[in-house]
Amino acid sequence: ISHQTAGRCEMSGLRQDGRRRAVGRIGRRQRGDAGSVGRQARRRRGRPAKGEPRPKAVAARPPAWLLGFGLLAASFAIRLLFIHATPDASWAYSAAFKGDALLWLDYAHAIRTATPFELGLPIHPPGTAYLVAWLWDGAAAGIPFLRAAWAFLGALTVVLLWLAASRSFGPAVGLLAGVLAAVSTGLIVLSSSVNGEAPYLLLVAASLLPLEGLGARPDGLRAAAWGLLNALACLIRVEHVLAFGFITLWLAWRWWRTSPAGRRRALPALGLASLGFAGLLLPWQAHVWRAIQRFNAAPPAEAPGHAAALAAIEARTAFI
Repeated sequence: ISHQTAGRCEMSGLRQDGRRRAVGRIGRRQRGDAGSVGRQARRRRGRPAKGEPRPKAVAARPPAWLLGFGLLAASFAIRLLFIHATPDASWAYSAAFKGDALLWLDYAHAIRTATPFELGLPIHPPGTAYLVAWLWDGAAAGIPFLRAAWAFLGALTVVLLWLAASRSFGPAVGLLAGVLAAVSTGLIVLSSSVNGEAPYLLLVAASLLPLEGLGARPDGLRAAAWGLLNALACLIRVEHVLAFGFITLWLAWRWWRTSPAGRRRALPALGLASLGFAGLLLPWQAHVWRAIQRFNAAPPAEAPGHAAALAAIEARTAFI
């Protein structure tokens, strides 16, 4: 009996020890859960938990609008300083690049006075001339303002290049592209003279913004806007129609390779891009046809001495 009683006591002691160990484990688990909740709360409040390394401070990036405004202001200031740094500030062009500045001034003057220019034939695209006529009052005193407007077009081109590069390649590459464009000698010179290249580059840079999204998936409104921007570029540089044609073929090939849904949306998007492109150019093209027909039906009378001048030129160049 004594042996049985001792065995029962021993078993009872083992059970009590097991209960105490279980209670200890539960207590430690609860304390661990409470500790994890505290660490999570500290993380939510932005403070590191005990034993965790403090995160390194990251410099906040400036807002995109502030960066764009800074690029615009810096680019515009650089171009204005370049214009006024030499004695040619009162000219219509820079000594570094004359181009067709005088031709655009004559063309704009003819538009403002409603007189025929170059026999009334559309020999040059009209975009630059109409832009000059809109910004210039025809007086010599307005030339500095006109050149400042061209410098602002160049500064806007820098901002659009920064935006396009940032969307396609990231903010670091975009900022590098914007800074290089702001201080580029070639772009500064183009912005310092009255020419067609500065507004043309602005429109090309603007057309890159909707093109970045169009490459991913067809979108009707974006395609129409892209077509309009390319049409405006063609009104300044006619050969831009080749760029529009090649990029349109690339878009069609890219959309066709995506998915059946992309193929179904490709045709409407291509149609809207072509409609926006052709819709803006057709009125000018109709004017071109009428001007050619009018010239062929009633050519202008020759100026006095015209025949004698042609005969003198032919006599001097008879050896050719």
